[in-house]
Amino acid sequence: MNRVSVNLQENIDYFNKRMALDQNFDLITRSIRIGDKRGQFYFIDGMCKDEVMQKILEFFIEIKTDDIPNSPSDFVKELMPALEMALESDFEQIEKNYLSGVFCLFLEGYDQCILI
Repeated sequence: MNRVSVNLQENIDYFNKRMALDQNFDLITRSIRIGDKRGQFYFIDGMCKDEVMQKILEFFIEIKTDDIPNSPSDFVKELMPALEMALESDFEQIEKNYLSGVFCLFLEGYDQCILI
């Protein structure tokens, strides 16, 4: 598997295994719910101030189910205009970004990862 799936659990299982998250305490993952969508958020401990991380998570939690668009590009355009964001579907590029300190968000039903 080298492309993001719309199946969140497949993405989680694949990415966790590739990043050896069970063996590395600096690579952090958190489950999150945005409206009615389940998601998985990835970041590197120490690469971000706690206040920034808290603000990002608070922002996601406040999004209502009715506000969530069907496509990842609309999610980025409509809900996240103030942050520098990108979309990526290739796991190799996602891994490169993640290990460079970029936050990664996989949402169920989206075939692209949101890079923050």
